[in-house]
Amino acid sequence: MSSEIVGVSTGELGRLAGELRESGGAVGGAARTVADHPVGPGELGAHYAAEGAAIRAGLEVLGQRLTGWSGATVAAAEAIQVSVDRQAATDRSAFGG
Repeated sequence: MSSEIVGVSTGELGRLAGELRESGGAVGGAARTVADHPVGPGELGAHYAAEGAAIRAGLEVLGQRLTGWSGATVAAAEAIQVSVDRQAATDRSAFGG
């Protein structure tokens, strides 16, 4: 067995949580942009109705995937932050900080 002490850098983990939260927000913004600018048959012209419908369907799926990605990223950030907060509280309790 190893006798090494394992440490946790709550500052670094806190920064990671902040960066993930920011990234999730940016991806969520991209999802809103996709949703707010639909393309369909009307935008492509009468001779391209099928193509326009396919593009619209693809953009709707893309928007859904981006929304899911954003939510998962923000949830990961929140989980990391909870761990940081708990570790900091444990350290304060154990070491009187």
